[in-house]
Amino acid sequence: MGQDNESAEDDRPTVRVPKYKRGDEVIAWSEIDAEWWEHVQHAEGVHEKVIETYRHEPGVEYIEMGRGEETIGGHVTETINILVADEKTRARLDVPNEIEGIPIIVEIGSILDTE
Repeated sequence: MGQDNESAEDDRPTVRVPKYKRGDEVIAWSEIDAEWWEHVQHAEGVHEKVIETYRHEPGVEYIEMGRGEETIGGHVTETINILVADEKTRARLDVPNEIEGIPIIVEIGSILDTE
């Protein structure tokens, strides 16, 4: 049963990306699903836009990329997670549920200082 799923995924287009580098030299490559890689690249661009838009807003604790619930080619998709201090901040920011197809998750909480 697992082989049928693997062979279906083997038929998907792939791209070759650097896995390990030593200085400017690539010493190992990875073959990864092309559609998933395109999604990741797009999500990183959206992440940068979200950072530029919300990072200086009062009550925004942090913004990070996270793991979604969907998969592409057997790989988990990306989300953008925004931690805000309180419900008032969440309401004021009025962040959409997704931006350019990338899910945005806004959670309430705070970062604890571990020192």
